[in-house]
Amino acid sequence: MAIYVSGWVCQDVLRESSGIYSAIRLADQISIRLPRDATPENTSIPPAVTHALISYRSEEPEEFTSTVQLMAPSGKRGLPRTETIKTGGGSQGHLSDATLVLDPWQDGLWWFDIFVNTEIKLRIPVRVIHTRLDSGLHPEKPSQTPA
Repeated sequence: MAIYVSGWVCQDVLRESSGIYSAIRLADQISIRLPRDATPENTSIPPAVTHALISYRSEEPEEFTSTVQLMAPSGKRGLPRTETIKTGGGSQGHLSDATLVLDPWQDGLWWFDIFVNTEIKLRIPVRVIHTRLDSGLHPEKPSQTPA
């Protein structure tokens, strides 16, 4: 069983009614702007939400289990998301959109691990970067932008 996996992290994924996917704004880092004195105790920040667009291909028709799991910079693993994938062989693969919710206070390198059955097939790194603003430049709300 030869299964090939590739993937991209992006700000959003658009899926047309015809089943065609579009990855919007590919990114390998997310910048979170914070007031200089912001802490988890005194500033509320919504989770950083991003997407992984994952492509599965195989030489022959296959059915298998795929699991996507986050690993935070601390090394803590998130809850796995598992689905059954069917490919038709050759160019008849499968695309999947995984919504990824990151704790915005954990800056550093996150990993999105993609398993086929129990074997890791792909690791996608994304860095969360905190940008501290001077006191005169406080935004009304902290913001998140893919960099």
